Amino acid sequence: KMADSCLLPGASSALALAKDEIVVLARLERAACYNFRAAAVISTLKDGRVGVRLLHGSQKQLSVQRKNLLRANDKHDRAYILTLIVWERQLEMRVARQFLLDNLRGEEGLALHIASFFPPRQTMALTSGFASGKVVPTWNAVTVSSAGSLRWRPLHEQGVNSHVSVHGATHVKDGIVRIDCAVVDLGDGHFLVAGGCASHPSLADRFFASAFIYDSLIH
Repeated sequence: KMADSCLLPGASSALALAKDEIVVLARLERAACYNFRAAAVISTLKDGRVGVRLLHGSQKQLSVQRKNLLRANDKHDRAYILTLIVWERQLEMRVARQFLLDNLRGEEGLALHIASFFPPRQTMALTSGFASGKVVPTWNAVTVSSAGSLRWRPLHEQGVNSHVSVHGATHVKDGIVRIDCAVVDLGDGHFLVAGGCASHPSLADRFFASAFIYDSLIH
């Protein structure tokens, strides 16, 4: 029980969500392909469910139970999301998961407590790449398809003629696509991205004097 209390979402997750609040979907069983996807709250429905719109891709609208929505700006919810990612996606836990559940008599709370000691794996990634004189703005990440298999998916899934954007960084005039920038881990899935340029340093007409926070949990 103590392990459960350490890892359950913060008390704020039991409260009503505000319109346009950013949330992360988690622990969905019949629609697991939406787990760990970020969404904005649209409305609270009569049956206690919450209407949300996905932030990226097709921006599909979903009706989700409140218990499956975690606040992106709550530190306790963020810690719980990171632990769930380790438990469900990280290789060590995927290999040991059934062993732990069998030996802990199905107590998933205790298993999650063990998973919390494994730091979420970080993958080196930049907001752009440089190849043959062209900036490549698309990041790819491994996701779970509706059939349960792993697949590569562009993080931003930008459409034709759409611009690359990072939620919360619309004020950045220089643009998000940049190379040779500094990236600093701020913890809890936040990264500071500063400086850089839009082309190869030998070809760039200037270097950026802007910075923004990249939130890996909502992109």
